[in-house]
Amino acid sequence: MNKFRQADEDGRKIFKSYCDTQSWCYFKEESKDDYAHWDVIYYSGTTKIIGEIKKRNYNSNEYCNWDYEQKKHDNLLEVYRNIDNEDDVNIEIQYINIYNDDVIRIWTTTDTHIKQVPTIQNRNKTNLGNKQQVPKPIYNCKIGTEAHKGKLN
Repeated sequence: MNKFRQADEDGRKIFKSYCDTQSWCYFKEESKDDYAHWDVIYYSGTTKIIGEIKKRNYNSNEYCNWDYEQKKHDNLLEVYRNIDNEDDVNIEIQYINIYNDDVIRIWTTTDTHIKQVPTIQNRNKTNLGNKQQVPKPIYNCKIGTEAHKGKLN
């Protein structure tokens, strides 16, 4: 298993364990496909949430803003638009970040594409071992605008 798949799997396990300890969080399911456009679906009250999890190799206070790739957001929007809403509940998209210092931050990003214009930034390709920099459209998740912040332990 490569480091990206391992990080995805670790992030899902950590979030599921965290969700089990929170009264506001009901874990529904996780994606099993390596190339799925979403990681988890859970409920907060009656709101159904489609989540993307990012396991960071940083402490939570190392930056004022955290990157959120437009490509990830667009993929989540596709799931959001196609999800079966037979229960007629509110649905949101959230970006879940888990940090080395056991902090979890969750941003509601459903309308990010309406509220922000992405900036183009050079980032490493996500291919394992590829150090090539490519331009990627990036949104910002700002510290202090989280829907939720907590400690894992």
